[in-house]
Amino acid sequence: MNKVKQKSFIKVLNKISKAFKETDKEEKKEWVKWLNQSLDELLHEDFFGTEGQNDPRGDQRDSE
Repeated sequence: MNKVKQKSFIKVLNKISKAFKETDKEEKKEWVKWLNQSLDELLHEDFFGTEGQNDPRGDQRDSE
């Protein structure tokens, strides 16, 4: 099984972005759902700072 490494990180993200752009509306909803779930898990583990200030979706302190 191939795994993402630091060297291939951006390349993999670009492939995900391309796949998202080329899919239909319903599948896009699934991609968005998956990404939000993944980012929420990281947020709950303080990966983006204790208040979510470094969340790539936006500073979570602004949404309370």
